[in-house]
Amino acid sequence: NDIFPLGPGDASRSITSEALGVVAGGSDEQQAETVADEIARLLATGATVRDRDTGVRRAARPGDVAILFRTREGHRLFEEALARRRVPYYVYKGLGFFDADEIKDVVALLSFLARPQSELNAAALLRSRFVRVSDEALKRLAPALSAAVSGGDEPAVVSELHPTDRQRLRLLRTAMPRWLSLVDRLPPSELLDRVLAESAYAAETAGPAFRQARENLKKVRGLVRRIQNRGYATLGRVVDHFAQLVAGGDESNAMIDAIAAVNLMTAHAAKGLEFPIVFAVNLQRGSGGSPDPIRIVPAPFGRDEVIEPSIAIGEHESDADRDFEAREGEEGKRLLYVALTRARDRLYLAATMNENGRFAPGKGGLGRTLPASMALLLETAATTADMTLGWTGPSGTHQFRVVQRAEQLTTMTDAAEAAPNRVDDFTPLHAGGIRRIAATTHDAALAVDERRQFTPGSSSIEAGVLVHRALEAGVVNNLERLLRDDERALIDDLSEFVDRATAALSALRGHPEIRDIFGASTSVVWRRHEVPFSWRRDDATIVRGTIDCVVKRTSGVIQILEFKTGRRAAEHERQLDVYLAAARALFPDEPVEGLLIYPENTEQLSIGPGV
Repeated sequence: NDIFPLGPGDASRSITSEALGVVAGGSDEQQAETVADEIARLLATGATVRDRDTGVRRAARPGDVAILFRTREGHRLFEEALARRRVPYYVYKGLGFFDADEIKDVVALLSFLARPQSELNAAALLRSRFVRVSDEALKRLAPALSAAVSGGDEPAVVSELHPTDRQRLRLLRTAMPRWLSLVDRLPPSELLDRVLAESAYAAETAGPAFRQARENLKKVRGLVRRIQNRGYATLGRVVDHFAQLVAGGDESNAMIDAIAAVNLMTAHAAKGLEFPIVFAVNLQRGSGGSPDPIRIVPAPFGRDEVIEPSIAIGEHESDADRDFEAREGEEGKRLLYVALTRARDRLYLAATMNENGRFAPGKGGLGRTLPASMALLLETAATTADMTLGWTGPSGTHQFRVVQRAEQLTTMTDAAEAAPNRVDDFTPLHAGGIRRIAATTHDAALAVDERRQFTPGSSSIEAGVLVHRALEAGVVNNLERLLRDDERALIDDLSEFVDRATAALSALRGHPEIRDIFGASTSVVWRRHEVPFSWRRDDATIVRGTIDCVVKRTSGVIQILEFKTGRRAAEHERQLDVYLAAARALFPDEPVEGLLIYPENTEQLSIGPGV
């Protein structure tokens, strides 16, 4: 059924003989190790597959391989086996994303930054790999954990802790005030990136599972960016959204496809996807655990006839039990069909035999609906010394290659070679790497836009922060209420500061464009404030910045607005050029215009699509 025909140069006979494989292990560990052996062999020996886009044959890459499960149980064995062979892998969509250590760490960090008064949040942060204090230290610090992390004076008990715990806690107390001061001043994604860099968290992800941890971190950072890019999002809202995802088990909004990594997923998650090489594994595993000791199914509601409730105890099967098993069987049959039809070039069936050497699939499992002849094939593969086995089905006889454990470990020497198109790096988790600059100053040493922060004193730049907040919130008067208490302490003359910001806001709102956009205009489809972006230039430099306002007009034009509270400067035009280039990359099919707006009417500079 493949739309790509085999060309005259293809070795069709060898392709046919390698198209089907079978793995039969004496234990779950042996099954996982044998599957990982085969994957490493395919990648190391240059086995070919047909490219999904062009149909041209090429060497297989890790991203061409999928390992499909009926349920999430057992995937850890495959992760560990792949890691030992230095094969990059990625677990996603339904296989415990929020159970991964690095995701628990990030959620603990963001939860504390959003609500530092919570003792539970403080405990989670202290036990995370950002801090990693011991259980004994946690017990000694309780119940005032929040104060121990971010309080003013160091608790006396700190001096009594083990030296390692004491050092880690003091490092945290040194950094935490700085991080808390940036909450809701920086976009949540930028704050997370800063903490990851300053805390040297990359050291915690080193080891065989580094690539998986890196992909998980990219995935969670991508989720944070999507949440904040939907509109104004505080850190608290981001954390609340995480809580909903964890409670509901919904990862669909969080998924970012891995680059050049073996894909581990459920058969259900693979619907609509296709991979050159597919391993349908754990065929012996059922879809659930043991039934409840007592099972009660209430009578249907709303029927005229009298129907008794269904009650079953222990191993006794009621009609409801049989109905449930039938539904599970049908679902297993559908998922088996999905799993087998995801394969484009090669398909492997893998299972574990029981202690008697028999293939005994559990209820609802993928292997439950396999024909008896296929079960015999799996059982024979577990004991035979033959390299191939024949199986006869409705469409004819097919040859399965019996995959045996490798005599020695095959490893991928350089996984980076398998990722020629990697373009999705966000922030460095270690020193070096891609050069990153801030769009506002083109200064590699400046990590964020200085207008988003307050520093001691009351410059016109800092007054601009207050103007930006007022425009976003739609506030015209009493701008002082937009300042936090800690910010007021940094301002020398609060009255003069607020007056200057109010005057600048009034001058900006007097412009016809501003009145049109912020008024009751019917030409505005939507507008977004403080829009963060990351843009990779042609020279591979990643430019980061935050656009004051993005407006979509009914005409289809995207407007980039930059509000300036000081005098016009040449660097403002260069800054807007960067914003326009980033916006045109984001909206390639729509015209993009830029507008610099200054307090004085004569200081307005418009830049159209042609610039």
